Amino acid sequence: MQKNRPALASLLAVIVTATLLVGCGSTKDNTATSRFYQSFVTRFNVYHNGNEAYKEGVQAQEKGHKDNYMELIPLYVISSPTTRKMGSSNFDKAIEKAQKASKLHSIKAKPKRKTGTLSEKDKQWYAKKEYNPFMHNVWLLMAKA
Repeated sequence: MQKNRPALASLLAVIVTATLLVGCGSTKDNTATSRFYQSFVTRFNVYHNGNEAYKEGVQAQEKGHKDNYMELIPLYVISSPTTRKMGSSNFDKAIEKAQKASKLHSIKAKPKRKTGTLSEKDKQWYAKKEYNPFMHNVWLLMAKA
């Protein structure tokens, strides 16, 4: 029995992990587990790749920009008409990633209500339109790109 204990523990860990992953992947169910999972996936899959593409686009604009000292020097690099087009494919990729996050990881389903009277904080929580706590960062990324 002592020899099989590590194998049994690892098998049990795999079963528990698989059960948790299968049970929390849906955006249709609004539970604490599904909110955590969707927020985690949004942050470390979709948002990360979109944010990296955005950074590459900004870096391409900064490297490709040349100041014309005969005219008024713009405050921001993007103000120059020639620089605006640089890095646009990276910005498009960032927008696509933000749209993908909104489409696949947005939790709009209302959670199950508590019984009894609700506090003002609970009423505000149930009145929300988006329950994925990381989606506001995705929306800001889309606006920046």
